[in-house]
Amino acid sequence: MVGVGDVRDINQTIFLHLIRERQPISRAEIVKATGLRPGTVSAIVNRLIKERLVFEGVEGPSSGGRRPRYLHVNAESAYVIAVDIGVNDTTYAISDFNGRVLTQHAILTEGEPHAFLKRLADEISVLAKEQYSRARFEAVGVSVPGLIDREEGILVTSPNLGWSDIPIRSILEKGLELPVFVENDANAAAFAELWYGPLEEASVRTLLFIWVVEGLGTGLIINGELHVGTKIGLGGFGHMSLMPNGPLCSCGRRGCWEMLASDHATLSRYRTSKPKGAPVAHSVTELISLARQG
Repeated sequence: MVGVGDVRDINQTIFLHLIRERQPISRAEIVKATGLRPGTVSAIVNRLIKERLVFEGVEGPSSGGRRPRYLHVNAESAYVIAVDIGVNDTTYAISDFNGRVLTQHAILTEGEPHAFLKRLADEISVLAKEQYSRARFEAVGVSVPGLIDREEGILVTSPNLGWSDIPIRSILEKGLELPVFVENDANAAAFAELWYGPLEEASVRTLLFIWVVEGLGTGLIINGELHVGTKIGLGGFGHMSLMPNGPLCSCGRRGCWEMLASDHATLSRYRTSKPKGAPVAHSVTELISLARQG
């Protein structure tokens, strides 16, 4: 059941998405785009302005009535640090509130998890202080493959990473001195599609996202909210066995979905079936390139 507060938050997300994509945009144009009443649009816009997430710019030309004031997202209102922990490499980036990635770096995901996360925090901290000393950082978002305890920010288990019971939040909060939010990578991808996907789909509130990388995961959003199931999530659908006598998975089962449909599975099939003398492919990108070359 979606309450009044939930609807308000969903509409606020839609508005931010709309303003970001079409700025500068007037209230009247938002009314046309959303189908909401002018009074409702003004109430939500005024709330966004009060929270300093949106600001009014110059006046536009009049079409007979009062001249409209154009709206913009306040890109400087907050900066965020994003971290995507992958099986092979980890990417971190700094973004403004417009969702514009200002800088991005990647390092190998290697070594003991606690030491790796401390080293990662140190590297990010140096970058932020040297290049963005005047920016107001609000938070850190971390995506990671596996089951997580989002309340505590702990990675409970990740068969693909080989990590278990890793307190990601506490390690990174100590190193970066910012609030840290930890989410499963497929869920984070689903949110990205909801918030930053095609504008014509901005009204979509329910979606299932299937995330295919080295492994495979799913993110389910219902009425604009992530459906998490139990405390540590819905469970790893990528580790649902579809072929009991299939290849052995890192989780210990056989024939898991990700052993049949992930990047790892695709590359494995190529390695076992490629003609003698055919080039080696180290990634799906390389494999696609080879396919295009015949």
